Amino acid sequence: NGEDSWTSSLSLKGIIEHGDLLGDFVPNFKYHLIDIPRLKREKIRKIGNTLSAVFLLEREIPIEEFQSVLQEAIDLAFQEKDDELWKAIVEWIMMKLKRAFPENEQDMLNNLEITKRTKKEVRTMLETIPNKLIDWARKNEKEQIAQGMLKRGFDIVVISEITGISFDEISSLSEDKEE
Repeated sequence: NGEDSWTSSLSLKGIIEHGDLLGDFVPNFKYHLIDIPRLKREKIRKIGNTLSAVFLLEREIPIEEFQSVLQEAIDLAFQEKDDELWKAIVEWIMMKLKRAFPENEQDMLNNLEITKRTKKEVRTMLETIPNKLIDWARKNEKEQIAQGMLKRGFDIVVISEITGISFDEISSLSEDKEE
């Protein structure tokens, strides 16, 4: 699932140092490589099983596609009939989402205790996360713009009109800057 092309051997014997010297004493198991970053989204859709939800989210996702890709992954995950496998995939989705949020914004994910909730509740909570992530990104972007304007000496009224941030929030940004 990395960005670089796979260069390791596709057999157990090939990855064991001096494996060829040991001859038949090393099992020569082979595995099938699934090069996730190079799989087209359409091909992943055709797979259509629960594991393809993982494949969808393991790829680089442009921010404008994030919500639709996450929704597609959630739809695939919630088709799973095996509760243990469903829980594992949902926990993996949450882990992926936690990496997208800064630590101080992870409360909603930490509160999503799937063992204490119904599938419907978990699905609803997961479906609201992209909006919260996008809102956080927009707010963070506005704060960065406001901080840049403060550094350049813009008036708080002008900053507020341009960014939509309240005077109090801008004042706290300028206080943070001074600390």
